[in-house]
Amino acid sequence: MLFTGSIDALVAVGFTPMVVSPHPRRTATVAAGNVPVGRLRELADLEQVEFVEAPPRHEQLLPAPAVNFGPGTG
Repeated sequence: MLFTGSIDALVAVGFTPMVVSPHPRRTATVAAGNVPVGRLRELADLEQVEFVEAPPRHEQLLPAPAVNFGPGTG
């Protein structure tokens, strides 16, 4: 996420920051963290939020029984 100002308003809508760092070329801050899905729109609509991006969804490529990392494998 890219935002300006204080992170307090983001936290107030449920954002839990994990990494917060000044943007190297802009007068904004970059933050990574978690927000409840039901509050994502509220977070994105905050005036100080310039950009929000979610990670891509990962599909399961192998059937679950085919993956075994337990003892005695390999």
